[in-house]
Amino acid sequence: MIPEYMTAMVFEDINVIKARQVPTPKPGRGEALVKIMASGLCITDVHVLQGTFAHSKPPCVLGHEIAGQIVAFGEEQPWPHSLKLHQRVVIETMIACGQCPQCLSGFKNLCENGGDIGEPPFQGGYSEYITMPVGNLHPIPDNMSYEEAAIFESFVCPVGGLVRIGINQGDTVLIQGLGPAGLAFIQGAKVMGAGRIIASDLNEKRLALGKKYGADICVNPKEQDLYQIVQEETNNKGVDICCEASGAERAYQACFDLAKKNGKLIFYGIPRDSHTTRFDVTAVITRQLNLYGTSGAPWAWEPVLKLYGQGKYNIKEMVTHTFELNQIEEAIKTLNDPASGAVKIVLYSSNNQKTGE
Repeated sequence: MIPEYMTAMVFEDINVIKARQVPTPKPGRGEALVKIMASGLCITDVHVLQGTFAHSKPPCVLGHEIAGQIVAFGEEQPWPHSLKLHQRVVIETMIACGQCPQCLSGFKNLCENGGDIGEPPFQGGYSEYITMPVGNLHPIPDNMSYEEAAIFESFVCPVGGLVRIGINQGDTVLIQGLGPAGLAFIQGAKVMGAGRIIASDLNEKRLALGKKYGADICVNPKEQDLYQIVQEETNNKGVDICCEASGAERAYQACFDLAKKNGKLIFYGIPRDSHTTRFDVTAVITRQLNLYGTSGAPWAWEPVLKLYGQGKYNIKEMVTHTFELNQIEEAIKTLNDPASGAVKIVLYSSNNQKTGE
């Protein structure tokens, strides 16, 4: 039975998030009601809560990494679909119009008329239920748990960035920052045929994870000369692709020095402090460097889920901590504490008491 009211964690002010009883949403035309089983705690939401990233404004319900179960459909479905009641699904983040030039060109994550889940007027997943257009719901493969599905969005976006720019067989790829995005870049590069993967991070535990997920060389720039290692591994040519996933200004700048002529730079990490940086414009021009920003990746959801179902990807060990939904403040402290070793944190609603099923 669907309750009239549900618990939602409401972002009310900077550094203020509270459990509130709010009406359970009702699905409209072309929508489904999803009972949320697990949500990933994204560092972007932490930045929003702390007031360092003006992505959403209070009051609202944050959370855009969501997995759950369909419990109702709205009336008068506008198009045929294969989804069924009680089906396990993962939710695609961007709600798009499907009609603007960006949507029609395949970039519905840049929709001119839509918006992201967790950004008003679209409520997010730190709650017990959520309504979604059926086009945003993807069936979860049998070998994927709810907690893995809950962090899938943070995995598919970096991998989708690599799909967009393309990897040639045998390319040398450098990945800076081995949080969730960096670990996703490693797996994506490996599956797509990279010949050599160099991974860089200041945290030894994350370097060990990088090695486990497929990096050939792991470098701690505090103890080793990353520039020298890259030159040795590439015969002084530089890497074919440099992925920046740390958000550190020095790492952004290093990409311009470490990429080869006509190399590709892909920026994903959101800076914690300043959102501007300095780089050598002349080098970009004379060496014909190709710079890409990446966020959402609507073109990658279905193919990456299919590959996951075939056992090509593994994100289970990226989930290092779990909390109940009403423990979100403790979860945030854990994510912000370097000593915790947190990579990805999953929040369970009362619908799913840490079962992972």
